[in-house]
Formats: sequence, structure tokens, C-alpha cells
Amino acid sequence: MTTYSGSLRGKLLSGGVLLAGREAAGVFLSLIAVTIVFRRVDPSEYALVGLALTLSGFLARVGALGVDTYIARYPGSLPDELAQRLMAVAICAATCAAAGMIAAAIPVERALNIPGAAHVTWAIAAYLWLWIVSRIPVAALEHGLRFRQLALAELSSLIVYTVLAVALALAGASAWSIVVATVAQGATVFALAFATNPIRPRFDFVNDQVGRALAFGLPYQLSVWLWSTRDLVGPFVVGWLLGAKELGLLAGAALMASRAAFIRPIVWRVSIAGFGKIQDDPRRLRQAVSAGMTYQLLALGLTFTGFALLAPWVVPLAVGEAWGDVAVLFPLLAIGLLANAVFTLHCSSLFARGAVREMTLFHLVHVATLAMAAFALVDRWGLIGYGMAEIVALWTYVLPHLFFTRLIGAVAYSVPLTIGGLTIMTLATIALGGVVLGSVIAALAIGALTSVRTVRTSVSRAAVALRRPAAMPTAEVPAR
Repeated sequence: MTTYSGSLRGKLLSGGVLLAGREAAGVFLSLIAVTIVFRRVDPSEYALVGLALTLSGFLARVGALGVDTYIARYPGSLPDELAQRLMAVAICAATCAAAGMIAAAIPVERALNIPGAAHVTWAIAAYLWLWIVSRIPVAALEHGLRFRQLALAELSSLIVYTVLAVALALAGASAWSIVVATVAQGATVFALAFATNPIRPRFDFVNDQVGRALAFGLPYQLSVWLWSTRDLVGPFVVGWLLGAKELGLLAGAALMASRAAFIRPIVWRVSIAGFGKIQDDPRRLRQAVSAGMTYQLLALGLTFTGFALLAPWVVPLAVGEAWGDVAVLFPLLAIGLLANAVFTLHCSSLFARGAVREMTLFHLVHVATLAMAAFALVDRWGLIGYGMAEIVALWTYVLPHLFFTRLIGAVAYSVPLTIGGLTIMTLATIALGGVVLGSVIAALAIGALTSVRTVRTSVSRAAVALRRPAAMPTAEVPAR
């Protein structure tokens, strides 16, 4: 059973710092693995792994059934019986998801004409099963705001991944070095999460408790499922129209962009756990979102711009000339991630308030826009066309803004729009106009930002959002 002590704000801030430290260490370890492994794996080989990991990521979000989010946002103490029954649900769901991935492997290989993809996909299905089942103890740790144990488990898994991937790559295992290391990483999280928070499954899960969890989780998971289909758009469109090499380059660029945006999943995870506890206080939600936007834009904007400026020299030097096109695609993918980061807290707040229908509509419109633009632009412009499709889909983020304003209230956008607009303009210039012109724009952007006094004011308000501990809801299930 989970209990609380101390202030909510203190736990969320300390948890965010711990997860940020874990992610920073993960980025460092990932750089080591990428530098060594990618030099021994060409883009066509990495396409096999990238496609399998994309499929597993999609099925993982579907297979979780939303019960992990239900646990993370459960108000008050989490009953042991509920956690045990949801563990049994997760085991059944994980088995079905892994079986589905195994069944889909050969049809996907034939559709995209990428020989060898099925064998890699079958192996990654083991990682999928481990990930879904481990989500229950991990979500229980997040619910109890026990971020120290969670960070330790995830950091240990990253160390295992790095050591295995590097050792196997040096031994000549090629793309299979990543496959084996990925499965071992999943097994490590699985083992440590259960060791830290043991939950024994109870298979008598046909009862009202589980029914309420699924009634909450399935609509939420449908929305997440729709969003997850965006991860399939790039690999399937690029793989189908351009082939394995370009698919590998896209997967490599996406990997580097996600590593550079390491703060984004931290904000999502902490906000899902924290916003569920202030969901009935619109003022505090608005304050948290406004401050969070500025923080994320400052952190990600500087990271993305710096890497985009250096990538034309750093990428070929670090991982080889075969990966050189990643430097061109990275700035455009970074623009999409930046926009997503800006509205991460909007989306988390809306989910916390039970606005699943609104979020589902946004996800549907966004994925449809991205898919149509990708088919049209990749066929015309090649790999760079997918990056352009990400920019075309930016307009859809007006929807979470409108929903947030209607259901929760308006937030201040002056500082985020200034930072975000200048960063996007710089990244687009680097991608389409070259590094020299991009450097000029970056210098002008920095000069403009230093003259904006409101940046200091906004950052100084960042701690206000969760200053007062909120009273815990007494309802048995999260507010819908």
C-alpha cells in the first residue's frame, strides 16, 4: 500500500531532479553506445532494429491498456489487491501483444521488402512482454513518488544495455548487438522493479475494481494508441517508398533527437503523477503549465540548436560517413519534438481532468495530417520530405491549446512563443539554409532572448505552481 509523507511539491521536484540525473547519465551512456555500435552497423542494418523497436513501442502503448496510468494517478493509497489484480491483467495483455508482434513480423517484412526484419522483430517481442509487465511495479513507484528507486532501476538497465551493446558490437554481432542489449535492458528493469516493489499477480480479476480501472484506462489508451500511430508513419512511409537505407537513417536521426530531448519524458512522467493530485485546482494547473513551457523551451531549444549546428561535423566524425544525412534531417525532427514538448503539460493536464475525448480528437487530426503530408512530401523530396511533414503537422497543436483554455483557463504565451519561435526559425534555417546562415540566426536569437525581461520573471515563478500541498482526493477512482 502506498502512503505519502512530506510536501507534494518537494517530492515532485526532487523526483524530477532524480529522473533528470538518470536521463543525463543515460544520454552519456547512449553516446558511448551509439559512437561504438553505429560505426559497426550501417543504416540498412539498423533499419531492422529501428522497425522492430517502432512496432514494439506501438504495441507496448496499446497493450498496457491504460492500467499503468490508472495506478500512477490513483488518489490516495493504492490497495494491494488492486495492484495484484492489475498485474494479472498486464501479464495477459503482454502475452497477447507479444503474440501479435510475432504474427505481424513476416507480413511487415514482406510489405516493406526488408529481408531479415522478421527475425529481429521476433526477438524484440520478448522485450515487449517484459516492458508491459514491468509497467505495473514501475507505475506503483511513480504513484508513491518513489523516484529514487525508479531512477536506480532504470540507470542500472542502461548500464547493462551499454556494456552488452558495445561488447557484442566489438565482437562483430552487428545489429544483433542492439537486439540482445535491448532485451537485457528490459529484463533488468523487470527484475529490479519487482525486487523494489514486489507485486504478486491475482488472476481473479473479474471484479468491480478491475472494471473501473479498465473503464478509465481503455478510453485513455485509445487516445494514446492513436498518438502512437504517428511513430509508425515515418518508418512505414519511408521504408515503403525509399527502402531500408533511408529507413535506417530516419531511425538513427529519431534516436539522436529523442536522446537530445531527454527532459521531455521526465516532464510527462512527473506531471502524470503530480497533476492527478492537483487536477481539481485549475489555477495551480495553469501556473504549472506556464512555468513548465518556459523551462522546457529553454532547455530543449539550446540543446537542439547546439547539436544541429555541430552535427554536420560531429556525426560523420563520431559514427561514420554513412550516417552523414542524419545531420540534415535532425533539425526538422527537432522542430516536431520541440512543439510536442511545449504542449506536453497541456496534454497531461487535460488527461488529468478527464478530457480524453478532446485529446483523442487532437491525436487523430495530428496523425492524419502527418501521414498525408509524409506520403506527399517523401514521394516528392525523399528523406527530407518526412522532416517537412513534421513541420506541416505543427498547426494541429492549436487544438490542445483551445481545449486547455476552454476547460482549465488561459496561460501566458508571450515568453514561450518568443523562445519557441526563434528556436524553430533557427532550426529550419540550419536544415534548409545551411549552418552558416543558421549560426547567424542563432546569434540573433540569443541576443533577442537576453533582452526579454519576462524570461527572468517567468522562471522565477516556476516554483509557485506546486508550492502549497494539495488535499488528496477522497474518491476511489481518479476524477473523470
